[in-house]
Amino acid sequence: MAEEVSIKVKIDDKGAFKKVSVDANDLQKAIKHVKSEVDLLNKNVINFTQTALSINLLQQSISQVAGVFRDLSAAYATQLAARYKAAKKRYGIE
Repeated sequence: MAEEVSIKVKIDDKGAFKKVSVDANDLQKAIKHVKSEVDLLNKNVINFTQTALSINLLQQSISQVAGVFRDLSAAYATQLAARYKAAKKRYGIE
C-alpha cells in the first residue's frame, strides 16, 4: 500500500483546486473513526426507532383497554336501566 495519498480538492468558490497530501495510515485511521461514528449513530437510530415503536404499541394497547372499559360501562348502564324498569313494573312505581 502506498505511504502517501494525494487528492485534488476544490476548496474555494473561484473553482481553484488545491493539492492535499496525507499519510495513508492517518487516512485509514480517520476513515475507521468515521465508520465507527456512523455505526454508533446507526445503532442509536435503531434504538430510538425501537423505543418509538414500543411506545406506539403501548399507546395502542391502552386505547384498546379503554375501549373495553367503555363497552363494559355501556353494557352495565343498559343492564342497570333494564333492571330499573323491571323493578318499577314489578312494584308498580311510576
